[in-house]
Amino acid sequence: MASDDHSPSMTMRERLSSIGSMSALSGFVKRRLSEAESQYGAASTPSGLRPRVLEVCLATAFIERRLGDLVAHTSPSVPVPHLLKDLLALPALSAAIPDHTSLLTRLTDLMGPPTSLNLRNLAWHGFLRERDLPTPPCAALLSTAADVDALTADTPRRPFESLDAFSAFFLSLSAALNVTRPFPSIENCCFVAPGSEDQWQFALTPQTPPHDALCMLLPLLEGALRRVFCVANDCADRFIFASEREYYCTMDEMMAPTFGDGRNELLMALGAPLAAVLHDLFSAPSGVRLRDRAAHGELDPNAQSTIFAADALKSVCVALCVHFEGEKTKEMCYELQFHPFPLARRAIESAADALRVLQDHANVPQVNEITVEAGNERCLFASVADVRAAMRVGRCAEALTAAVRQVRYSFLILCDLANLAVKVGRIGRFSESCDVIEAARQLGGVQ
Repeated sequence: MASDDHSPSMTMRERLSSIGSMSALSGFVKRRLSEAESQYGAASTPSGLRPRVLEVCLATAFIERRLGDLVAHTSPSVPVPHLLKDLLALPALSAAIPDHTSLLTRLTDLMGPPTSLNLRNLAWHGFLRERDLPTPPCAALLSTAADVDALTADTPRRPFESLDAFSAFFLSLSAALNVTRPFPSIENCCFVAPGSEDQWQFALTPQTPPHDALCMLLPLLEGALRRVFCVANDCADRFIFASEREYYCTMDEMMAPTFGDGRNELLMALGAPLAAVLHDLFSAPSGVRLRDRAAHGELDPNAQSTIFAADALKSVCVALCVHFEGEKTKEMCYELQFHPFPLARRAIESAADALRVLQDHANVPQVNEITVEAGNERCLFASVADVRAAMRVGRCAEALTAAVRQVRYSFLILCDLANLAVKVGRIGRFSESCDVIEAARQLGGVQ
């Protein structure tokens, strides 16, 4: 819970200025990076075309993806771990790499546990600024990525995770956030962490490739939000640092409803629309999970949806900078898209529409059970159009039964969610939940 150390009259700009250019690295981490400068001094120098921090982000995502491809190919029955540390410790990976000791030792030293250089987590979670990262360890990581590339040259690639289903969501963000102006002056923006201005400038330059801009903005945004989180909750002395002795303060913790024994003041500082946008982009299990997908190398750099995602992220950054500068703008209008309440509401509305269509055609002869593809999941129906298509081929009776089951199932889940939300006092401003619950009650009685 935030304390009263700051005067209530202090603006967010003044409070952020109070922590200034405080380093986000503990003494141990700084010492390890300094030692790495001499340890890897003989390594080749990066191209200089990208910020070194971005080179680390791209290289670690590439390495993780390629090693996962290798495990998936050589040991199809072994699930590829979601976490890099688990992947590096996987016996199936060691078995797939000839003379694996040298390469795995190097990988573990560069991007292994917190007591290693831990370059991946320091970079992707927004703790590294360009001045914090010596060139030699960055060059060593790029050299290791080249070795992994050569090792996996003939390994089949797993398909990338598609963001196509979120393209409309990305395109709608700029309009929802009323982003109609260029980025504020980076040098004078209190939301931008001191020392990271050049990285922001690179990410927001139109000539920067969209995937590069995306992978640069994600850690910059997390680092900037961490500063606001620490100031708002008065915890900079602990949570602003990357330490080898405790878990980092990451986006999941920063976007949680509570902090300590009280509410999370970052959400209050953001305001409801921006907090909802960040929840949908990063936190919602059914949402985009943009940072997770990018950091684990799951995105296709050349996909149109990746370009849309990069543009949307730029819009969010502009909105945040304008918001924390305290400039007067049009009121933002954004409602949660991927919270359980709106998801349940859309499911119930779709079920109700499908049910109404099917009830008019309940005399169609019974045939095999129907399932319909919806996104990456199989469900009983996806839309009214799918139901009509099913009826045209005579699959109505089962679809009717399935729709009724789906309506009742949606009602039960929604009631569970509502009861839980009431118990923990987290319904907050989700006023639409009342309408959803009432609709669910009406639909739940269908026999």
